[in-house]
Amino acid sequence: MTTRHVIPATLWKAAREHLKLDQATRDHLASCAECTTLWAAIRQFPQAQTARLDHAPSAWIERAVAVARGKSVVGRLTKLVARLQFDSWASPAPVVLRSGSGRPARRLGWQADTWSLDLRIEDTPEGWSCTAQVLESGRAQSGIEIRSGAMKTLTDDAGLATWTSARPPRILHATLGAHAAQFGPLSWQPPKSS
Repeated sequence: MTTRHVIPATLWKAAREHLKLDQATRDHLASCAECTTLWAAIRQFPQAQTARLDHAPSAWIERAVAVARGKSVVGRLTKLVARLQFDSWASPAPVVLRSGSGRPARRLGWQADTWSLDLRIEDTPEGWSCTAQVLESGRAQSGIEIRSGAMKTLTDDAGLATWTSARPPRILHATLGAHAAQFGPLSWQPPKSS
């Protein structure tokens, strides 16, 4: 003769809804160690088979739902990594393209997701003259904050920001939409002449 165990779904329902077990189920639990162990675990953790944990913080639930919906990686980032795509100092330029003043000048271009930042830096008698342009998907972006050290400036309608500083920037930071991006660090050792 085989022993007929209690159906686990019956035990889950009884634990979650605080129902009393019928006499046949109680008799079986009294004689079956396997079902008694299962019943003890179910009574201790009745929420285990529910869709949500009753006591989970709502922010955790919302975060899990957002991850499950499969947002893009960029959509979940708070910081973007900018990739240097162009550096005029990467190889010596022909004399015609060098700064006419004889002072160091440099042009840099970065890409971070759909954003790009072009930067021209020139050593002038007044200090280091910097001009940056911020584009998203090829369109100029106004109101983008660019920071370098204590300096902060905003881009205009053409996506341009200009400033002068005593030293060339080592690192630029910009707030691009909902993301923060870092551009650099830059080395200011001039390239060796060939």
